[in-house]
Amino acid sequence: MSAVALHLYEKLNEAPDDKARSKAIVEAFSELEERYPSLRDVVTQHHLSETELRLQKEIEQTRLEIKQIEVNFSKTVHQQTLWVIGSVGTIVMAVRLLEWFLAHVAG
Repeated sequence: MSAVALHLYEKLNEAPDDKARSKAIVEAFSELEERYPSLRDVVTQHHLSETELRLQKEIEQTRLEIKQIEVNFSKTVHQQTLWVIGSVGTIVMAVRLLEWFLAHVAG
């Protein structure tokens, strides 16, 4: 028998009447309610499994989003690189053409 149960047993035996015994029982239940959480607040294995599955789904979705961002970033870098190479090539060609023009036509 636990200490709490023994304490309740002693209170019930020492109680002079039914009213005192009822009060002892109510106090014991009150102590139990304060000591232990409500069943609504207790997390079950089922709750944990549901949460784990939901988190795994969210993690996988986030991974897919990150992969899409990486693909978009790679495409953007590739396009910018092509623009830079094209721009530099155009400038070099314009300078060479200007040099040729100045050497042959102006001179």
